[in-house]
Amino acid sequence: MMKFRVYYDDTDAQGIVYHANYLRFCERARSEYIFRTLGKDAFNEQCYFVLTSINAKFRASARLGDEIEVRSVCAKNSDLAIILEQEILLNEKVIFSAEVQLVYIENGKISRIPNKFKEILSKIS
Repeated sequence: MMKFRVYYDDTDAQGIVYHANYLRFCERARSEYIFRTLGKDAFNEQCYFVLTSINAKFRASARLGDEIEVRSVCAKNSDLAIILEQEILLNEKVIFSAEVQLVYIENGKISRIPNKFKEILSKIS
């Protein structure tokens, strides 16, 4: 779980969060968790995770000054992909949800996710 304050640069001219920024908030929460738990040294130019698909649903808007919360849960953990369900909440109400798929790249090709990473990623919350 990660909290963010909505700043001016997150919004459009009406003070409403620009739609692409919901994806950015989710990315920041995922990246923070992955680097905090796996460590930045776990990745290099040959090994890393990439997002391969996203299914997003916008339900309501956040506005300038709001404090939002991003929650992430590992929904599926296979040898080749991790599927996360992410939600953005405002005052405990879901305003955005997304299902994202991550794959592991090693030497430029999709590869099996190392067991040590699968175990850690399955605990995302």
